[in-house]
Amino acid sequence: MAGMDLFYLHAGAMVLGFLFMSAGAGIARFQRRKRWWLKAHKTAGSAGPAVMMIGLAAAFLMVEDAGSGHIQVPHAAIGLVMVLLALMTPLLGHLQFRIPQKARTLREKHRWSGRVTLAVGSVTILSGLYIAGII
Repeated sequence: MAGMDLFYLHAGAMVLGFLFMSAGAGIARFQRRKRWWLKAHKTAGSAGPAVMMIGLAAAFLMVEDAGSGHIQVPHAAIGLVMVLLALMTPLLGHLQFRIPQKARTLREKHRWSGRVTLAVGSVTILSGLYIAGII
């Protein structure tokens, strides 16, 4: 796959994943009174990290094709933290249903993890746009 194709795959998958996670957060925040909110929240919150894995793979291939080292720029380090947070957030949400005696604590950690994930994701996207010369 050519370098620019990998770039567009990386950028597109990461932004799409971020949008899925943002939709999940928005559903949880504004649609809680609807009967369908939890299913939609779980679906969007799980789709985000899944799509981001495609973007992460594209990033690794892009760096490999360029012949440079991995995690050499702040965008890559922040992006790796973002992906880990994106994976951790739905895991915490899932665990609150599996460990009922810890549900309250896990729910609070899930909520904060989601907020931090979206904040770090915003910084990651902005730094990627800067590196690409778009902003």
